[in-house]
Amino acid sequence: MENGVIDVLDASADVTSFGRFYTKSVTLYNAEGEKETVSLVAAADESQMTEYFTFRTRQGHKAISFDDSSVILTEKTAEKLLGLAVGDPFEVELSDGSRQTLTLTGITENYVFTRLYLSQTSSRRLTGGTLPAWNTLYAQTSCPDTDAPATPCAPTCWRATTSAASASWRIRPKCSTTSSAA
Repeated sequence: MENGVIDVLDASADVTSFGRFYTKSVTLYNAEGEKETVSLVAAADESQMTEYFTFRTRQGHKAISFDDSSVILTEKTAEKLLGLAVGDPFEVELSDGSRQTLTLTGITENYVFTRLYLSQTSSRRLTGGTLPAWNTLYAQTSCPDTDAPATPCAPTCWRATTSAASASWRIRPKCSTTSSAA
């Protein structure tokens, strides 16, 4: 199954790059016990995090670095829902019901999703030292002028997801733009 989708991406003239990611829905808790469910995102190749995601502040668009200690939340989740600031601890509920404490290293602009972006080091803290198997692909494609959509697209990303239970791939367009709505 894995090689099938990888072979398709490798063979496509329109795909300029692709990356393997791990995504999972997790529940976060602040010090007051308030909780929020978000999508955890980690990369099989950590260097690809900044290729597929833009980490920056909403005000001033100051870049947020992504390194081996990164624990970055989207702004709405961090500030509005959990009341967190950079440097604050919070807990992630693990699949066995236990909780692991992480410290927030960045708050990124994002208007659509509630996400927790983790470095491999931070991911290993949640999984007892092993990296989870990737279950999502993001692929960047060229956006030729002749096929350009009404909204500028530079580049277009496609997301392919699978689960062990379904053993099938679902690929859907996901446009990355250079605007603040990215």
